[in-house]
Amino acid sequence: SVPFGSKGDAMTSSENGNGTNKVQIQINIISDTMCPWCWVGKRNMEAALQLAPYIDAKVEWWPFFLDKNLPEDGKPVRDYYRDNYGNPSVGENMMPGLIAAGRRVGLDFETTFSELAI
Repeated sequence: SVPFGSKGDAMTSSENGNGTNKVQIQINIISDTMCPWCWVGKRNMEAALQLAPYIDAKVEWWPFFLDKNLPEDGKPVRDYYRDNYGNPSVGENMMPGLIAAGRRVGLDFETTFSELAI
């Protein structure tokens, strides 16, 4: 059954033309692939779609650069935090929340961030 309404509320196969009873949706995501929070969001979206088998989602990814001034080969995380926040401890204070969010979706930020270049 379709949550938040009856099957009559969702598109039927004759309405969507794809031969299924799935509701078709378009998801446009503007994301920076170097942003760890964007990866957490991607995993959360994938999990949500798995919980909604009645949805046929077409996902389109669009690039966005959070920091267009980064060198092509990146920058060590601690240097990035120092340069952007004035103090590396500001970024380090954000890390426990990011590490916990990553862990919940199967991403290991704890071991990668010590040497990671953004």
